[in-house]
Amino acid sequence: SLHAILHSMTNTTNEKVQNAACSALSVYCEKAKGTLSQELPLVIQVITQCISFYGKRNKIVLYDVISELCK
Repeated sequence: SLHAILHSMTNTTNEKVQNAACSALSVYCEKAKGTLSQELPLVIQVITQCISFYGKRNKIVLYDVISELCK
């Protein structure tokens, strides 16, 4: 579920888990085209939070998620 993905993004310092969660969110956003409007504020809040503590490699994956949201 979306909430499980977002939880995984914010509640770990394990870079592999962060990376997998970002990838999962990207796929979720791609599949949910146009149906994320109610969850979008929460997704944006989580992404904003993650930007502040993710390392360089995972920030790149996070930027891909942002790009997918903008499509």
